[in-house]
Amino acid sequence: GVGLQTGDMLMVQDTVTCGMATGHIAGIPKVMTSRPTQQRDFQMDGSSPRWSGGQYFRMETARPGDVFDPLKVTVKPGITARLCWCGKYDNCNPDVPADFQRDAGAITIVRLEAELKVTCMIKGLCRALVTLATSAPIGVGDQLMVKSGTVNLKSRLECQGTPLPVLGPKFDGRSGRMKLGSDPNIGVFDFGETKGDVGGYILCWCQASFRPCLSPADFGFHVGSLTITSPEYVWPACTDKEQAFAGWRVWKNFDDCCCNYAAAGAVGCLNENSVAFAKCSALPAR
Repeated sequence: GVGLQTGDMLMVQDTVTCGMATGHIAGIPKVMTSRPTQQRDFQMDGSSPRWSGGQYFRMETARPGDVFDPLKVTVKPGITARLCWCGKYDNCNPDVPADFQRDAGAITIVRLEAELKVTCMIKGLCRALVTLATSAPIGVGDQLMVKSGTVNLKSRLECQGTPLPVLGPKFDGRSGRMKLGSDPNIGVFDFGETKGDVGGYILCWCQASFRPCLSPADFGFHVGSLTITSPEYVWPACTDKEQAFAGWRVWKNFDDCCCNYAAAGAVGCLNENSVAFAKCSALPAR
């Protein structure tokens, strides 16, 4: 922007239009005051040391000696809100939200109380379930992407890696848009049939309900992990090798059931008109 400088301020407002807020959001500092970045900022949170005043804003507190420490944001639940700007010479009062009337964009603050840990079995359906009450503002219409990469344990704002090209409705590593499950408190990200190499991957989120999610770089928030496993029982491949019958299991899926009958020496699923086949067919597919 033109005319931006040290001393400009941003305020986060949970309103449709800047200047309409009647108070501050609990857990978020009143304002962010711009200043040039320092080498210390890069060492503390990775901020580039080359931003000038008017370009760099951070939620922080000042200490003597021109030292600034980042502040923890404790807003609960997470939120997407407006960024409202005020220039240095406008003399806006940080205690008066109505003074901040210029819209500078939006900010999303995520509160993820528990990582997603998803396990998908090859050839089975792959879905990631999220508890919405503890994962705000993740919501209907958002998307996840599965990437092969490493996790930055210091920041969730990095989720770099190569998308898993064989997974997802469009085989580009991304899920379908999030829908509500039978329980409206649970969100469902559907990846379709599980394909790919056995191993661990990272899950990256993009707020597709609010902003474009066009490239892998747009999926930049780390929300958890996805593990692809090979199935323990595969029908009818399990009949090719002799199996010791160790008793009846609690069946997890069709293949598990059919293989258990085969180990018992029963005709089982070899006869598709049998009672055993009917029982196994009522279970989920692998």
